[in-house]
Amino acid sequence: AWSSNKPSFAVNATCDGCNSGWMSDLETQASKILPPFIRVKPGLRINYKNAPVLARWAAKTGLMFQTIEAADNRVVPRSHFPLLRAATIATLPSEMRVWIGAVDALGVWSTSFGGTLDLETGPVPFYAVLLAVDRVAFMIIGADEGGALAQLRLGRLENGWTQLWPLPRPASWPPPYVWPAEQFPGMPQLMEALIGQPQPRTVGLPRALRRGRR
Repeated sequence: AWSSNKPSFAVNATCDGCNSGWMSDLETQASKILPPFIRVKPGLRINYKNAPVLARWAAKTGLMFQTIEAADNRVVPRSHFPLLRAATIATLPSEMRVWIGAVDALGVWSTSFGGTLDLETGPVPFYAVLLAVDRVAFMIIGADEGGALAQLRLGRLENGWTQLWPLPRPASWPPPYVWPAEQFPGMPQLMEALIGQPQPRTVGLPRALRRGRR
């Protein structure tokens, strides 16, 4: 047990080369870009420069949370870890899509679930990782069929989620709808009509998110 005034997680799942190489570079870049989003800086916009870094950092962090889960509970295929590693600092693999949203809560929280995307071309197995870090939320959706992800539409949920990767166009921050602290953990149920029958798995801190104050 320990106390800390900031989130601190350690996993024994990376080699020294990755930990001190591309992951370290990514953390350095994200540490300069993410704080203004957490503080909800007036006039802040999501653009083609900050979106790739935020998206790759979210994907990396979400996948790292998978490594502290029991093996039977992991929904991200092992093959997607090297796909992310092989991508450059400014890109993500085609097998992943990332959205960003705002949540009225403080703390770190993550959940993951798998299911089937009901697309026009037929059902496609997928996984989703939700990550909240002090007022900023990310949703990472992955599937082996990268082309199928391009068909995915969030419908009314787009009021609370802005597609971060690939970024279709610059957008203002925060989005029109800010997720309440008590509603965000129910995201798998909110997405049920879109993606079929998800199987939620929660990882990260065992406590609930705390409502944020601005």
